[in-house]
Amino acid sequence: MPNSHKELKNWVIEKSKSKDYLMMTDVAKDVQDIISGGPVPKHIKPIWPFISFTAFHTLPDEFKTIYGIKTTKLKSVILNFNLNFLKFTRPFLPPFFRLIPPARWARQRLRNKPELRFNDKSKI
Repeated sequence: MPNSHKELKNWVIEKSKSKDYLMMTDVAKDVQDIISGGPVPKHIKPIWPFISFTAFHTLPDEFKTIYGIKTTKLKSVILNFNLNFLKFTRPFLPPFFRLIPPARWARQRLRNKPELRFNDKSKI
């Protein structure tokens, strides 16, 4: 068992490059189906193609192979545009889109609700 984060990271990379070590499982297929298109909350539907494309095309090559993702120069240009667009626009987005739920909850606890409990999180 690796003793440090760096050793673990290297171990995972090494294993992922081993022939036939990674495989498409039912769980991996479920993840692919969810990221490909659903079920998606209504408020995110308009930007889901952007999220889906970016999620699949930022995977390491070994995972792209399993999911059947083909990389082309055009797709690389689109991916770079998407990532740069996100980098520059994200600070201006509302917190709901900018921050993941745990970050929003922590922010609320720090700012104005120090008594906020775990059970209250679903109401935010």
